[in-house]
Amino acid sequence: MKIRYNDNAATVLGSAADVGHTVLIVSSATLFPVLSNGDWMYVTVEEEVVKVTATSGNVFTCEPINEAHGVGASVENRITASVLDQSQDADVFTNPGDRPENGSMRHGEIFANLTDRQVGFGDVSGNPVDILALRFHSSSAGYVVGDLVVYGNEIWKATLTHTGAWNENNWEQISGGGGLAWELSPTGDVTAEAGAGYFVYTNSGSRNINLPVGVVGAIVSISDISGNCDVNNITIISNGSENIMGLVENFIMDKAGSTIHFTYADATTGWKITGGSW
Repeated sequence: MKIRYNDNAATVLGSAADVGHTVLIVSSATLFPVLSNGDWMYVTVEEEVVKVTATSGNVFTCEPINEAHGVGASVENRITASVLDQSQDADVFTNPGDRPENGSMRHGEIFANLTDRQVGFGDVSGNPVDILALRFHSSSAGYVVGDLVVYGNEIWKATLTHTGAWNENNWEQISGGGGLAWELSPTGDVTAEAGAGYFVYTNSGSRNINLPVGVVGAIVSISDISGNCDVNNITIISNGSENIMGLVENFIMDKAGSTIHFTYADATTGWKITGGSW
């Protein structure tokens, strides 16, 4: 989805448009962009700037117009303040905790906070939504349930919505406390490695995690980072015929937002749950 513009696109209204109308019928749309997949453009009808969200031949679907325009009124695809404003690549912040205000963003607009290592986008309501929120903890920042921070060289997930100085009771340690190397896994099956943790996204479908060959003391941690595994399950699959919790069967993670640490014990128990929240 993006804003569209064509050079020298101009025409006139073929039919009158009254206040509140959401359709503009033009004499010719030949020079104008053809909109699809959520794209939009701005046209200037006489002196009124109108957002057009769809085109079909000479019919432009638009947001309600504020002025009446007669047959023959000029319609142009000009560079306007709205075009320039919505062509910006992203809102970038550098102060800890700073982010766009709710309702202030365009749908799909990107924002980033360089200090917090935070990236996100605007949802359909104009509110900022985190893509990645792995930040260094700041006592001046506000946190909601599920936010991730780095504190004391470990990764923690907020269990309460709060603001203020560090309080371990507000957080769940999910990095295993053993120096695990954590990585994001947005899509597809995961071939896990010993000594690694995986932030698994489940918002677009179920996921499979293939465990490595069991070696006594090996650790693998899995975290349902997007909080949807109650609907889109995470299936933990052992290597060959190795057990998981003493059973020769896959283990299903189906509690939203859960984190589980697996440690390989022996041939009888196989991979044993040794921590996390589920």
